Amino acid sequence: MFGSDPDLSQSTRSFKSTVKSFLRMANEVLLLAAELCELEEVVCTLPRVMFGNYGQQQEVELLAAVEEFRTRMEETTNSTNHSQRVHASQLRVRLGHPACKEELDALRRREEDRQSQYRSAINRTYEELQEILRAREEGVATALASLTETLVSQVDVVLSFERSEQLAAPGNL
Repeated sequence: MFGSDPDLSQSTRSFKSTVKSFLRMANEVLLLAAELCELEEVVCTLPRVMFGNYGQQQEVELLAAVEEFRTRMEETTNSTNHSQRVHASQLRVRLGHPACKEELDALRRREEDRQSQYRSAINRTYEELQEILRAREEGVATALASLTETLVSQVDVVLSFERSEQLAAPGNL
């Protein structure tokens, strides 16, 4: 009815072999899926780590540049405040004396020059700071693009490697 015993035995062995092959392939697929999940977790953390480190580095550099500008402005302010005090003390001494009109006019011009130079120093510092911020902005955009390209190429390499291993597996040849 089912055929001879050797045919049944051969069919059973063939069926067992096929089942073992399917089980082996299913296990390989499960392992590959687990590896891909792990890879996905790693890939998901890469941008945060890469960009986070870059952001911290940029923050430190920018804070240093701002501190340098703050120090320069503080020095300029101290210098101009000193000049202002000198001018004010000279003004008090000569304020009431009519023969000192020329000196008072010269003192007024020096004070106006001091104020003008102070405003110019503030404007120059502001423009320099703006230029540094623009340059950093361009640098950040370029660096982010570069980091993104690096990340994509690394993921591509990993995926290509995974795919080549999958194709090279004995069951896929």
